[in-house]
Amino acid sequence: MNQGSRHPQEALLDDFMRSRDRAAVRISGVPEIQLVFTPGVGVALRVAWDGASVPDLVEYEHLSTDVVRTGNMAWAELLIDDPDVFRRTLAVVWRITDRIQLERHGFAQAVTDTLTEFRELLESAATLPADREVGLFGELTVLDCLLSAVGGARAIAAWRGPNSDEHDFDVGGGDLEVKSTTSERRVHWIGSLSQLEPNPQRPLWVLSVQVTTGLTECLNVSELIGKVRSRLTGVDLAAFEEKLHAAGWRDEYGTRPLRRFALRSRPLLLPVNAEFPALTLERLAAVEMPLSRLREISYSVDVTGLVEEPCPPDVIRQLVAEGGKW
Repeated sequence: MNQGSRHPQEALLDDFMRSRDRAAVRISGVPEIQLVFTPGVGVALRVAWDGASVPDLVEYEHLSTDVVRTGNMAWAELLIDDPDVFRRTLAVVWRITDRIQLERHGFAQAVTDTLTEFRELLESAATLPADREVGLFGELTVLDCLLSAVGGARAIAAWRGPNSDEHDFDVGGGDLEVKSTTSERRVHWIGSLSQLEPNPQRPLWVLSVQVTTGLTECLNVSELIGKVRSRLTGVDLAAFEEKLHAAGWRDEYGTRPLRRFALRSRPLLLPVNAEFPALTLERLAAVEMPLSRLREISYSVDVTGLVEEPCPPDVIRQLVAEGGKW
């Protein structure tokens, strides 16, 4: 068995992380190793416990170790409590499993040696990824607009993306997918076949948001979060904090340099209709594409010059009309 076949495909891991159900994946080899996905908790690497002490990882922000028991089994566990950190440190996880199963290291030695080897990568994992920074800025810009249009409770309920829903916002009469870019053209990345699949009997729009950087009088993501927080109280603020965490934000990101953004142009609202360049399950099925063979599809689209929606939903009409200045 070659080393690569031992490790699950990243697409499969992403499916587990998007799911709301607990799941476990076995890493083939000896001793027994599992990756356990628990929504709201994180991803745990569990190794059949050999009775030795587990290392103290107090110096690492998103990592911890413990000995846990499930049924008759005892496991040495490395918990990664942030899905974004897990995605960016897969090489760390695989190196630990290889040290244990292929090189016969104990759990404690494999973990400490690997963390030392990858220390620089783990430190960078405490930084908000650049693409998520831009995407979160766009979503929070829309959320700030919704606060003005419908108030706190309805605006926070409308933000659906952090709930692992297919679309970012429920704008009453339909669904909204927010795509943000720093490009001079409206080029956006689509991460799956379902991302631009309209829900039954509901229209779907894409809001193309272009931002530019480097203007000191503009806001960064942390400051925009502060602005939204200042407009909320009580249960609405608590609900926002929960969704913000689910969206991948951690307040420590604000202690590091963040880019400042301004809208480069007026947001462009586009209906996802027959003319929109989207790959969807329905469209591929219509041409008899063998969908069961397609494991993962992502693509970019250039929507520059497409005809905008003539009748935008009332709740975002001001955002579309005035370019976010409300």
